[in-house]
Amino acid sequence: MAEAVPDSTREVLRLVRSGRSTGGRGELAYRVYFFLLTAALAVPIVAFTFRDALRAPASPPDLPDQVLRVLPLALTAAVLVGSWTALRDAALRGPVRLSVPFIDWVLPLPLPRNAFLRPALLRAALASAALWLTGSCLLLLFLWRTALPMPDDAVAALVRAASAGALLGVLGSGAGVLAAHDGGGLVGRLRPLFHLLLFALLILSALVWTGRVPPDAVDPVLWSGPWGWASLLVLGSGPLWPPMAALAALALAAAVAGVRLLPSLDPRRLRSGAHLASGIRAGLWLTEANWFRATLGDSRYADFSARRGLRPPKDARLLVPWRDLQGILRDGSALVRALLLTGLGLLFARTDLELPVSLRTALTVAVPLCAYLAVGGLMGGARAYTSDPGRARYFLLPPGRLALAHGVSPLLAVLLAGLAWCAVLTVLGGPSPGTLWTLACLPAAAAAALAGIYRGVLPAHLMLGFDTPFGNSAPVQMLAWHASGFLGLLAVAWPVLSARPGPGWGGVPWLLAGTAVLAWWARHRGSRLMDAGGSSGT
Repeated sequence: MAEAVPDSTREVLRLVRSGRSTGGRGELAYRVYFFLLTAALAVPIVAFTFRDALRAPASPPDLPDQVLRVLPLALTAAVLVGSWTALRDAALRGPVRLSVPFIDWVLPLPLPRNAFLRPALLRAALASAALWLTGSCLLLLFLWRTALPMPDDAVAALVRAASAGALLGVLGSGAGVLAAHDGGGLVGRLRPLFHLLLFALLILSALVWTGRVPPDAVDPVLWSGPWGWASLLVLGSGPLWPPMAALAALALAAAVAGVRLLPSLDPRRLRSGAHLASGIRAGLWLTEANWFRATLGDSRYADFSARRGLRPPKDARLLVPWRDLQGILRDGSALVRALLLTGLGLLFARTDLELPVSLRTALTVAVPLCAYLAVGGLMGGARAYTSDPGRARYFLLPPGRLALAHGVSPLLAVLLAGLAWCAVLTVLGGPSPGTLWTLACLPAAAAAALAGIYRGVLPAHLMLGFDTPFGNSAPVQMLAWHASGFLGLLAVAWPVLSARPGPGWGGVPWLLAGTAVLAWWARHRGSRLMDAGGSSGT
């Protein structure tokens, strides 16, 4: 029998609730304003998208067979990455969203926790289901416009996609409780499986693309888990009730397990997650260059033990690349991500098919983006100066040379990964000029990533902007400043990668000159960051 709650505790609970409701009016008003503003901008776009998609002709788009064969695998990989991101987010920030005062004042009271945690979990599950539902419907509409013919029963297909998204949202909420209850250990144990599945999907996509594996071989992969079941429901291929039943059963089991484990969650973990969530909300308005990566990075999974390592170099000039190489080898997650992104970029670069202009443009932009993310994800040594430029005093190199030295080891690692992927793709489908030009763009990607990391703090005049007939220019200026490194790489790589089958020898001078300019830019930004303490940006 539950113990009676003392009157003093009831009074404290009443005071906490009243103080929360009084103090949160401004925050609630701001949330309502932000929601209405977002709805006013997004609802017309979504409505026009639905209208245009449902009015589209039923004839299939003129796409090569390779694209249609790889489409289920690409959708499966997208669902897998989204599910993993949700699980990792729940392990970091907690499966429920509670404020820090509520955790400090209410959870220690002698009250049943289910009365407070279950409504919070229900709200989180509904929000997750709504997000996945909307994303699934929009994705299906996009596929109808670009890759798939619109079926006669379009409404039924949208209902299936919405059901798959809602079930994935519920599954993610329940699994998030399991991940938070395990203290992040579940995420660490599942990380190798996640990477293995991504590698398998990437290799299988290359085999299916080149015709070495028949399309029927994709079916066992689609039945490997909820990521494949959801893609079957979205694409509407094969019998649909088995994946729907399997996904519903797994989502129900995860929800039940999550509800049962919810009261036993460690309040200290809930408190740290609430602090992190509030910091992320506040960080949306911060201008520090690498705040999000420093907050949500995977450095806590890196191996900092001294039992494994490379021998120090005898030449002091190699100390910085040696130190960065040590960090790369010990952070397995970042290395695996770089390997996957490099292979994905090279696979996009091999697309020499007759595709629509919009799809070809998207693939051309995706190639330097993958290279930029791959090499930039390994630059933890360079990123350390953004929060503490004083670390440069530990090295004897001048600031400009030190800024460029932190790009040597990441560039060599990505180059080795690119050569390995080129060998694999050449064996599977023959040589391709696109892969060679992508490898040639990797030094420019390293220089651009360094320039993006060393950008410092957002200048005040960019936050002010100027008024135009389309509104204030500050959001566009801030976005361009944060993406300045990638925009510089895109300006250098676009003339080279957009030419089919290749730009020829005329592209070599342009690429060399562009790489030199990006390297000078990174050197200038890094030197100014280390000299001036990172108080200004370029």
